[in-house]
Amino acid sequence: MSDIIDINVGETIEEVTINVTDNLITVNINKVTGGGGGTQTLAQTLDLGNVTDGENINISNGDAIILDNGSMLKKGTIDAGNGGSKGISQICGVGYEHKWEAGRLYIMNDGGTIIREVSHNLTYTPTATDDVTKGFVQNTRWILDNGDVYLCIDPTEDAAVWELVNTGITPTLQQVTDAGNTTTNDVEVNSLGLYSNDVVDYGYLSWTDDLGLSFKNHTTQEVFNVDKNSNSLSFINDNDFKAKIQSSTLSDNRVYQLPDADGTFALTTDIPDTSTLVPYTGATADVDLGEYELKAGQIELDTTPSGTAGVAVTRWNDTLGSTETTLKGGNVILKNGVDLVARIVNKVSPNTTLTKAAYQVVKVSGAQGQRLAVDLARANNDLNSADTLGIVTETIAANQEGFIITVGQLEGINTTGSLQSETWSDGDVLYLSPTTAGKMTNIKPNGSTGHIVVLGYVEYAHAINGKIYVKIMNGWELDELHNVFISSVANNQGLVYETSTDLWKNKTIDKSFVGLGNVDNTSDANKPVSSAQTTAINAKVADAITDGVTTIAPSQNAVFDALALKQNALAYTPYRFIQTSQTAHTGTTAETIIATATISGNTFNSTDIMKILYLVSKPITTGTTTIRLRINTSNTLSGATQIATFSSAALASNILITRTFSLNGGNLYGFPFSTSSVTDIANTAGVTGSTSYNTANTLYLFFTLTLGTSGDSSTPVMCYINN
Repeated sequence: MSDIIDINVGETIEEVTINVTDNLITVNINKVTGGGGGTQTLAQTLDLGNVTDGENINISNGDAIILDNGSMLKKGTIDAGNGGSKGISQICGVGYEHKWEAGRLYIMNDGGTIIREVSHNLTYTPTATDDVTKGFVQNTRWILDNGDVYLCIDPTEDAAVWELVNTGITPTLQQVTDAGNTTTNDVEVNSLGLYSNDVVDYGYLSWTDDLGLSFKNHTTQEVFNVDKNSNSLSFINDNDFKAKIQSSTLSDNRVYQLPDADGTFALTTDIPDTSTLVPYTGATADVDLGEYELKAGQIELDTTPSGTAGVAVTRWNDTLGSTETTLKGGNVILKNGVDLVARIVNKVSPNTTLTKAAYQVVKVSGAQGQRLAVDLARANNDLNSADTLGIVTETIAANQEGFIITVGQLEGINTTGSLQSETWSDGDVLYLSPTTAGKMTNIKPNGSTGHIVVLGYVEYAHAINGKIYVKIMNGWELDELHNVFISSVANNQGLVYETSTDLWKNKTIDKSFVGLGNVDNTSDANKPVSSAQTTAINAKVADAITDGVTTIAPSQNAVFDALALKQNALAYTPYRFIQTSQTAHTGTTAETIIATATISGNTFNSTDIMKILYLVSKPITTGTTTIRLRINTSNTLSGATQIATFSSAALASNILITRTFSLNGGNLYGFPFSTSSVTDIANTAGVTGSTSYNTANTLYLFFTLTLGTSGDSSTPVMCYINN
């Protein structure tokens, strides 16, 4: 009979003695609560017995069975997500974990947070969600039951990447190439070689020491052989008839490319003569004819070319409507049918680099290296302007060659006039500057300011993409006309037509030339008068003026005497101010005093009339010139009152303004002071101008001049005042 002993253990420590007999098979230890007793350690309990008799030992979450070497048995650290609820793990004393969960075996590092390997995965392959959140890291191994090994390449969450790196069974060649057909290793085959097996036919790829590499048809016994001994390719049929392609000694690697088409080899004698044939169309690469010409009745260009045109390339420019050619150096594109250019040598002195951005104007200065040499042109005299040749169209260093344009369209430059301190507009005529060498101007020179050399026209006024149409026309000197001959020029000569030579020639114009050879230069006062003439003259001139009617003309003295008597009778003091200085005014746009008339007190009466004339010569066409009359009680422009003004247009002219003022009741009255006009004889709207004028005080009347641009010039000719 089997013995079973039940031991009830209270809450207090108790000693229990068990007599063990041969029939004792079970010892049950029961905890009795309440009513005395004590507590026992697990060791004390196990001393009493270590059999649970069908009851489970429950270990709380996170608790473990720990061995004396630090190793433990507990629930796994992380959940693999396969339904095993973390499984059961063996963890060594230094933290490496061996876990069994949901039929899979895990080997883990770092306290069970990193999976090194998981095996016994049946046929389940890893997916994108087998990622870092489950403990998988780069290089984790995943092993199937058949031995296939997957390696984690990237453990990113929800985007993990796994790669099959080994199969657990011996694969077929088909399986290997399905997984990947690229290798960096040699492939070694047996003596039978490689062959393709087919129901009807198959072939070998094999190697023999005597022949080399052979490709053989098993059925027809035809062989394609690469002979290692003779460096040849051989074609052998079943009757051992051979065709061989053998290479000669080569000096370099050679490539022979067969066309993508069916065909047969031919002898050179079978190839037709193509010297008279036209090349095919639809080329996909450049056609290089070498040194041979391309001759045709006409050539049609592609009207929408692409790419960049290099040096010596001609192509169609649809915007231009013509062809263009890139010239030597690659900086200048010749617009065929539009442009003419010349290649010159830059000999500007001192050494100067010419640029397209500055588009300097150049003239012929000589020749060098079978090219024309050039210097900067200027319209200040015939020597510097007569040989004007063209305009720079690329950068040309000193003493180097480059292109200039002589006729055509210069593009991609600043044509606003800002480089010349001018304002240019579309259609402006451009002239060679008489003041700055190499520059242009839209101000037309005249005989006194410079020679006229037309350089071209502004096609498009723009700061970056401006265009000038270049067409150089040099004005002729008088003696350059074909039917004019001038020599030994002197003052007082004229141009006279000579019928004997059919030429216009310079001749001295004197009294003999005009048919007055007998005329002398005796002054009128010294010309002799006969007695009869004296008597007659005396009879017609009186030395006094009377109030009666007379038929005798008064003498000069009589007239002066009568005027003096009249002046005394009127108590009238004449006043006259005259300045005829002709000094050119330039260099500033500020209002400048040209002349000052100081009118002393009591010079004018309160009932006088004041007459003023102001004449200015404006030889240059740029800018607007303004002339004014101002009056002040002190000798300064500050606070002076304007009493007359006129502004000229931007053209060469002589400007004469006239004004008549009345002095009445302590004021000066006249034509509206702010109205621009050369004369007060005009029907003009507005209120009569007036300002205070005390004739008892000294007053100052200013003649002023204001230039439109600092480069402009005007010359005062006359400043006049009288009463």
